[in-house]
Amino acid sequence: MADRVLYMVRHAVALGREQWAGSDRARPLTGRGWGQAVQLMEYLDGRSVQHFLTSPAVRCRDTLVPAAHRQGAELRDEDLLADFGGEDLVESVLRSRMRRALRVIAQLDPGPVVACSHGDTIPLLLAEAGVNGHPPCAKGSVWELHLGARGDVTAATYRGRPGDP
Repeated sequence: MADRVLYMVRHAVALGREQWAGSDRARPLTGRGWGQAVQLMEYLDGRSVQHFLTSPAVRCRDTLVPAAHRQGAELRDEDLLADFGGEDLVESVLRSRMRRALRVIAQLDPGPVVACSHGDTIPLLLAEAGVNGHPPCAKGSVWELHLGARGDVTAATYRGRPGDP
């Protein structure tokens, strides 16, 4: 079985926590963030993405909306991709959560997958996948991961932010 391609996306630029009075999960993208979402959509054109998974946070969901719409695919919330929201959990628990997320993604029907998560989640996912010394995960950036059948990462490439020079 060939590796599955996973495009792991950090959500686009959202309103700052200090600028938002509502629930952190409901914090929206800024105009710049919507621009990044459109650039992601263009980056994914021609890749025949079958699955779009997102943290339930509005900023993650909205980062993927244009691409999912263009590809004619459904967008599915995945709690394993949610941010930790200041949860006081030990790293081993968080890394276990990332392992489970990779296994869930590996078991989907064939085809590329796009998943959107957070700045506190993606570095742990990368560490759990054995990707060390990686660049920072900038808002709106993409990692291309290749997953084996059990969710093991066989290759990882940082693609940066679509549309950036």
